[in-house]
Amino acid sequence: MAFPRSVCPILFSLALISTGCGADRSDDHAAPAGSMVRILSTTPDHSETLERGDVVNLKAEVEYQLNADSGTLSLVIQESDMSTISVHTEVVTRGSGTSVFEAEFVVPDTNAVLLFTPLTGQGQAKTSTVDTLAFKVEANDSEELYLEEATLIDADHCAISGVAIGSTYRDVLSAFGQPANVSEIGGDRGDTNRPGRSLDYEGAYIALIEDSVIIVSSESADHKFPGGLGPTSSREDVVSAFGETVGLSGEDREVLAYRCRDLRVLDRDVMVAVLVVDGTVESISVVHDDEH
Repeated sequence: MAFPRSVCPILFSLALISTGCGADRSDDHAAPAGSMVRILSTTPDHSETLERGDVVNLKAEVEYQLNADSGTLSLVIQESDMSTISVHTEVVTRGSGTSVFEAEFVVPDTNAVLLFTPLTGQGQAKTSTVDTLAFKVEANDSEELYLEEATLIDADHCAISGVAIGSTYRDVLSAFGQPANVSEIGGDRGDTNRPGRSLDYEGAYIALIEDSVIIVSSESADHKFPGGLGPTSSREDVVSAFGETVGLSGEDREVLAYRCRDLRVLDRDVMVAVLVVDGTVESISVVHDDEH
């Protein structure tokens, strides 16, 4: 699961992305003349089809040429509706080079997973110097079971460090303090174009649309569910507290899914996801269920 999410400290407009990305674009938003970026390879290869609910360990090798003293290179992973899955960024300096980005995420309910690699020069707020690839996404055989038969848990459990779906920005600051990074995001919950922000903390990630939390997740033992269940807990602890449930598994890991009883926020159900690796909880998340 792609948490915590390293959030890019620059803004870029997806409306600027079009066929021919990766070339030096002669518009007001392109990186300095002579700059370029290209995705050399990905693991898994982008020709492979992803399945919804699978845990993906992505590696992307990106080549760049920057004709500025410094800038930023990012890997942005999004759903087909431009919802943000994960953003990773690093500072680069003048000249050419190759960067390798790594990200782990659960494939969401979408038709495609899109990769973008925007390159900006120092001081740029937007860029059209970007390369892109797309992964096709298909339904997992277990997906219907995962969505429909998740065990119900009391709504009181559906919060992390006191922050729940629908909490406000002030609630977040009260519980978590000031974030290490803040990034503006577009509306990324299906049919809404409302603005929002994503917040990076040490071991935690929170996203809001307008002033309402839509995602809260933690990889830190400092941020847990009510009652103390969270990262470093055992699978047995989860089952003891919440009961057995459906899940999606692969190799040494599984995602346990729970549905929050009688809890709907912004006309959507709320889900809890627990990522278990080798029998130990690695991350916990409370999210909107986009389908129901």
